[in-house]
Amino acid sequence: MHTSQYSPHEPGGKQPGTFSHNSSHHELENELANLRKQIENLKRLSKFDEISGLPNRAHFLERAAAEFSRTGRYSHDLSMVLIWLDDKHRHDEQTTDKQMVTGLSQICESVSRNGIDIMGRISETKFAVLLPETGLAGAIQFDDRLRKKIGGTPIFAGQSSQLASVVTAIDTVQMDDTSIMDAFGRCHDAINAA
Repeated sequence: MHTSQYSPHEPGGKQPGTFSHNSSHHELENELANLRKQIENLKRLSKFDEISGLPNRAHFLERAAAEFSRTGRYSHDLSMVLIWLDDKHRHDEQTTDKQMVTGLSQICESVSRNGIDIMGRISETKFAVLLPETGLAGAIQFDDRLRKKIGGTPIFAGQSSQLASVVTAIDTVQMDDTSIMDAFGRCHDAINAA
């Protein structure tokens, strides 16, 4: 038989749960500051990819849907470039080389219009760039700039530097599209067919 005994006092004569006012206030402030940091980090991770720092799939598609609505209201062009990082950069079925992901995201950012184009990492090996107020000709120019930059920028991955190997697809929103997912789907189908 197991028995236990409850004592209303801790050793030293203090009641449980009592503490010095000065030390408890300081400890509580530190704990609250840590919790705030953790909450902010979780909020960030819910919208941004941890490795690339780009919007994750859900956040990218949310922003793309908003841009699609704006495009429809103002009759502007809207294009999308989907970028697939070749499987040779994968460590296994689940993970892609982190340096390659980071390097490719930096290259995408360097050729994009800051504050205008919307980028995202939408899967383990796929990135997307939404090009507001850009028709097919502008999207092709963007794709050419991107491919030249990728082809001329070695990325340190593993023990050596290497060039990223990618496949890209371009699409422009059509008048009969009902959502951004129509253009996204056409890009995705083109990547899968490549």
